[in-house]
Amino acid sequence: MPAKPTAPQEVELKLEVAPSELKRVLAHPLLKERSNGAAAQTLHSTYFDTPDHALQQAGISLRVRRNGDRRIQTIKAARSPDGIALARYEWEQEVDSDSPDYNLAGKTGLKPLLEHSGSIKPVFRVLTERTLHTVSFESSIIELAADDSRVEGKERTVSLASLNLNSRTAHRQICSNLPLHYPQQRPCA
Repeated sequence: MPAKPTAPQEVELKLEVAPSELKRVLAHPLLKERSNGAAAQTLHSTYFDTPDHALQQAGISLRVRRNGDRRIQTIKAARSPDGIALARYEWEQEVDSDSPDYNLAGKTGLKPLLEHSGSIKPVFRVLTERTLHTVSFESSIIELAADDSRVEGKERTVSLASLNLNSRTAHRQICSNLPLHYPQQRPCA
């Protein structure tokens, strides 16, 4: 009997960085040595939930992100923690507007919550200037996204910076071990 197909999975390690240190981290010799180049992106993301945060409570996130003329709807569903890397189920599909397309959510982790679709509204928006590197590490290819972001909610706006190590092919230990691979290296030395 064939194996039952599983949902697409994302393995991600997210590291918060002081916004003032982001350029220094990107100039680190180890990144320059392992990276296959960098690409700049401006991302406009809107995150959605119900007024009582039903999606968040169920471990679901719903986002529509615009990058140039493309809009991608992303649904992520939490999995049990396993190590320091965050492993989640993830479904991405191109959409025509900045609003979610619930017709595309029938085979995702959002399906059990579609009864709330009438009350799902934008919760916050994020404007991100991203520098994207493709990094070779061991036998894996990892995307390293250096994000300088402004998060705009109803009551406040917050600036933050982060490094996100993503792999859809690498074992979660790769993303967990990459920052520890050279313990003598200090990212901001």
